[in-house]
Amino acid sequence: MKTDQQKYHKAKSIQGKRFGQNSLNIDFQSKSAGQQVLFKNVLALLTIILSVLANVLAGYVGGFISLYGIIDNPARSQLHITFLIVLVVLVSAITQDIIKVTLTLFVSLGIVIALSILLGVFGLIQGFSAFLITTIVATGLCLGLSAAGFLAIRFIIAVADILFINSNFLKIVIVVSGVSSATISCFGVIADVLERKSLPYSKILLTSPLTYWTVLLLGAGYGVFLTLIAWLANYLRETPWSYPGLQRFWALIVGSWWGTSFANLDLSNVNFTNAKLANSDLRAQKLYRTCFQGVVGLERARVDNQYLDLEYPKVQRLLTHGSSRDKDFRGFNLRGAYLQGADMREFDFTDTNLTGADLKSTDLKSTDLRGSTLIRTQLAGADFQRVDLRKNILIDANLTEANLRNADLRDCILVRAQVARADFSGADLTGICIEDWSVSSKTNFTEVRCDYIYRRYRDGQPTDRYPVDRNFEPGEFASLFQQPENELELVFKGEEFDYTALSLTFDKLQTDKPDLKLKLQGIEQRQDLWVVKVTSDDPANVERRIKEIQDAVYQGYEVTATRLENSPLFRRLVSDLANVKKTQEETNEEVKQLAKRIGSNFYFVGGTITNVTGAGEIRYTEASNQVRSLVTGDGHETQVVNTLLNQLRSSNVATTANEQTELIQLIILEEAQRDPQFKQSLLQQEQQILAALPESSIATAIQNAIAQLNSEGSSGIV
Repeated sequence: MKTDQQKYHKAKSIQGKRFGQNSLNIDFQSKSAGQQVLFKNVLALLTIILSVLANVLAGYVGGFISLYGIIDNPARSQLHITFLIVLVVLVSAITQDIIKVTLTLFVSLGIVIALSILLGVFGLIQGFSAFLITTIVATGLCLGLSAAGFLAIRFIIAVADILFINSNFLKIVIVVSGVSSATISCFGVIADVLERKSLPYSKILLTSPLTYWTVLLLGAGYGVFLTLIAWLANYLRETPWSYPGLQRFWALIVGSWWGTSFANLDLSNVNFTNAKLANSDLRAQKLYRTCFQGVVGLERARVDNQYLDLEYPKVQRLLTHGSSRDKDFRGFNLRGAYLQGADMREFDFTDTNLTGADLKSTDLKSTDLRGSTLIRTQLAGADFQRVDLRKNILIDANLTEANLRNADLRDCILVRAQVARADFSGADLTGICIEDWSVSSKTNFTEVRCDYIYRRYRDGQPTDRYPVDRNFEPGEFASLFQQPENELELVFKGEEFDYTALSLTFDKLQTDKPDLKLKLQGIEQRQDLWVVKVTSDDPANVERRIKEIQDAVYQGYEVTATRLENSPLFRRLVSDLANVKKTQEETNEEVKQLAKRIGSNFYFVGGTITNVTGAGEIRYTEASNQVRSLVTGDGHETQVVNTLLNQLRSSNVATTANEQTELIQLIILEEAQRDPQFKQSLLQQEQQILAALPESSIATAIQNAIAQLNSEGSSGIV
């Protein structure tokens, strides 16, 4: 009968198993993977045999060079030069890569050729051509055999490190067997010479014991030399962490033969906590939130970078230990990485892909990202629940659909950050800088804590504190920045923007996809960004198809803008059609009759405001969105004022200051009637709003509207 200990060991061991997707268990905590003991010992024996063969080569080369380099012969000088070249190249191979080693070889040969020419000119050597050819041939032969032995021994030592965590015993056996085989090989060289008694060298070896033992010791010593520099080369590269790619590739192949295999599987959400994964095949198809925390031997498993950059030692250490001495992770692919409770203070994740990563804090350990840099970092769908993100630089970061519930984002820089559909519930946003950030109706600000924000970022520092002389009231931040439920923002970048191209693109989209029920509400300029605001009567449908809409608009705009730019005739035809349409609308008396008169100079009909003369019109939502942005204070008041006034004048809706004041005042009163929170914000922040605005008809309109609301309540467009 099996003992309880044997049963427990069997339950814990998954050595040698090849898993399929259907047989995969998501919990491998504390399991022992890899190769079975018998097969591992067979591989160890094969490495010893390979070591013997490699040292046979080394002993032969050593014996050949020592024999013909010690005993006087016509090629003695050439062998001395050969030995120096081989020695220089092999020593350089200890620390240099293959390219630099090759360069060393060519430089050495170049020096030899130059010196040979110089000596030949002065008559110091006879038979220059023969001398040079002999040197090159001897160098090629000796270096080729030596390099083969050196690389083979390095590979053998690397395999030993892959097979066993403590590989010292196997390495000692490899060295001892190598020295023995090198000595035997050197004996073979000497024996071959002694057999041919006609050779002059045989007589010297037979009559001079000193020469005999010197040749033997130098030949065997050459094998020891190759073994030591091969070991040193691996040691300096911290084998098995970072030795050269080709060596590592083949050593890991051998080290994972008949080991536990997870090749080409979806290992999403699999738990490997504290498992032993050395000598396993982990070339998985997907590693979404796969937990490697506490794993032993991941550096000795066969992995690849097809899902995330798992081949890099510092990535392995971050996943297994939750920390890394090297904090530079710029440009790495860490999508879906499981990093719960990791210490990543002051890490640089610039241009890193952390899409879908799990970084949330646990009950036992908090994830710490204080002071980290996440510029242009992909963080879509990442989980930051309860994470300490204080003083993070998130410029141009993509936080779409990120989970930031109860996270600490105090003093974060969110300039141009994409936070559409992100969940900030319960987060602390005090002191964040939000210049040109992009929110959506699905961005959740429920119960956020925020005393104040900064609206601009200049010279590496946040500026323009808001509110200026007080803190936000509870719930005030959310009321200011929560977008309307049915609004979608499309962002275009560039100093110039083609309104005609956008209009044509949008008309085509409405025709091709009428079920989306899209409406173009307005365009807002934010420095070199143009924000196109779109609404829909079916926001749920739009939410599901947001990428489809974005691709259609962006691609259509680019194609149409190019056509308009390259074809003046096409642009003129478009302009003529627009003028005809405008004329028809202006002369439509039936529409005008149905319009409701507002104020003394304007009509409101079908979501459009037009003046009594019918000379111009503007969409109500387009004007109201810009007016609301002035009241809520998004940091671009002067720019919005100038844009709105230019738009009112260019569309002929309100060309005089009095008309502009009247129209803006009517819009403010209407918005106050529709939205009580907007009205409350308007009345509570009167001084800050007016202080931020430049002198204009719009400022006068806001002041008049506030006065009217204070005195008699609001009344507006019905």
